This record gives sequence, C-alpha cells and structure tokens, in this order.
Amino acid sequence: MSYTEELLTKADEVIPRVTFEDYKSDINEKIMIDVRQFEELQASGTVQGSIHVPKGVIEFRLNNNDDISFDTSVYVFCAVGVRSAIAGYNLKKVGYKKVFNFSVRGSFDNLLEKSEGDQWFNTQNIHPCSIKDFTVLAKKVGFTINETYDVRKNKKFIFPKSPSNIFCNEVLFNLST
Repeated sequence: MSYTEELLTKADEVIPRVTFEDYKSDINEKIMIDVRQFEELQASGTVQGSIHVPKGVIEFRLNNNDDISFDTSVYVFCAVGVRSAIAGYNLKKVGYKKVFNFSVRGSFDNLLEKSEGDQWFNTQNIHPCSIKDFTVLAKKVGFTINETYDVRKNKKFIFPKSPSNIFCNEVLFNLST
C-alpha cells in the first residue's frame, strides 16, 4: 500500500463523506472549502459561496483565520475526494471538531449534479468529471475510448490505461463510435 493510500484509509476512518443534502440540512455555522489547485478552479469553476484554500496550506490558513472556529462545520471538496479527505484529516488533527468530506465518492461531477447546478460556476466548454465517470458515460452512449492524453504531463495512454485522477488536471479522450 502506498503512502497516499494509507493516508486515505486513515482519513476515511475519521472524516465522514457527506452529500450535498447533508450540507444543506446542517444548521450549524458552516463553511465549504475547495481544496483543489487554482488552475483547476480556472478550468472548471467552483461552488458559489465556497472559499478556495489549496490542500497544501489549509491547516495554516484556517488556524490563522479568526472567523472560523474549531466548532464550525467544515466541508471540504476536490475533484475526486482524495485530496479533500486528506485535507479534512489534517484539519481534524489540528483541532477542528466537525469536518466532512463533501463528496459523492468518486466525482466532482456527481457533486455538481446533486447541487442542482445552480450553485456552480462552470466554464462553457469544460465540464469536470472523473476519468472513471467519463469512461462509464462514454460506454453508455455508445463510444469507444481508444486512447487518453494527459495534457499536463504530455503523455499518451492506450486505453484501458489512463492517467490517474489524483495527479492529472486535464485529459483529452480519443473516441470512436
């Protein structure tokens, strides 16, 4: 098991994964934090009303923000749910009592769907989803994925191999019918 997998396992044991409905029904003081990188926000938008604090600096930024107490319900999210789980785990370790991984296991796109779309800023031609979800959708509508291309790393993969969602921000798909 890799270090990331071990950390994710620990995080999943203590940070509950919640739905958009859970967030809406939480009557406590709450905040929603997008822990993705700035480039991801530029490409795919974010939730209206959320704040952006990248995973790598979240503990520092929240601990130095007097407006967010240790009793505030903190909902974190990212593209797939891995970074947000780890960010949530780190927040719990520094003393935040109510930390939730705001995700439907597997995808930012599912979260978008659950929020009924009205809470999201999205770009016109780019729609966030996990590689796994796109693969399922492509098959469902009759497309075959021939290859994938990790734009950031300039690397081509012959399907069924594909880039990792954890380390990839933009993927192109070569499809056929």
